[in-house]
Amino acid sequence: GYGVRCPVPLLKGTFVAEYTGELVSKNEMEFREYQYTLENKPQYMIALGTGAQSSLWLDATYCGNVSRFFNHSCEPNLNKMTVFVEHRDERAPRVGFFAARDIPANEELCWKYIAAQSSGTHKCLCGSRNCMGNL
Repeated sequence: GYGVRCPVPLLKGTFVAEYTGELVSKNEMEFREYQYTLENKPQYMIALGTGAQSSLWLDATYCGNVSRFFNHSCEPNLNKMTVFVEHRDERAPRVGFFAARDIPANEELCWKYIAAQSSGTHKCLCGSRNCMGNL
């Protein structure tokens, strides 16, 4: 991926970015995932809720912000969190990234795409000591 670095240090707990994109259903996400794969396009989709079982997804493929370029690491320096702004309606959460630890200037910003060991087909390239192997 592209990768993103911050030119200034970030303290643990600092809000870094909100993940933005088109709000789509699980069915639409699965259709787009299939289409993007056929077209060999990168995919920038994230679940709103609990992983693959989530009924709502954000697709940042065509409209998103810098957060779609955060890469994966098995030892991430960002935490992905569901947040609510000006309401507590669980049908409309937002996704925020926060510094998981103090991050020095110019270190690549990364988050863990999946929570546990995966038997996925994509080889993990993060290079961390605790690399899961596949995504």
